[in-house]
Amino acid sequence: MKRIYNDINLQNRNSFGVVQSARTLVEFESAEDLRSYFAEHKPEKWYVLGAGNNTLFTKDYDGVLFTPVSREVRVLEDDDRGVMLRVDAAADWDALVAWSVENGLWGMENLSAIPSSVGAAPVQNI
Repeated sequence: MKRIYNDINLQNRNSFGVVQSARTLVEFESAEDLRSYFAEHKPEKWYVLGAGNNTLFTKDYDGVLFTPVSREVRVLEDDDRGVMLRVDAAADWDALVAWSVENGLWGMENLSAIPSSVGAAPVQNI
């Protein structure tokens, strides 16, 4: 499911608490949501906004912001070789680290207390 907001205040969507707005913000849960949006719309200017850490809006954003909202954590494999997880992009990073420790999955505990979402991990923003 996707939700579309127009002229939305971004103050609660960035860690700096800056009062700016976006022309359009699309919250999405799946890749299919994105495919559906892009099939219907052809935005010239767009940006993916996760938890808003290290994103500073100095003026209103006149494009489309895409924000993932799904936070599911799934165990894909758990065997003698290790554990493989699939974690949605909007999941809170620190909550995932805590979950892994609570479940005896060691290796991420030294990355605790880093503010961001799991989706920021590939770009080393956490």
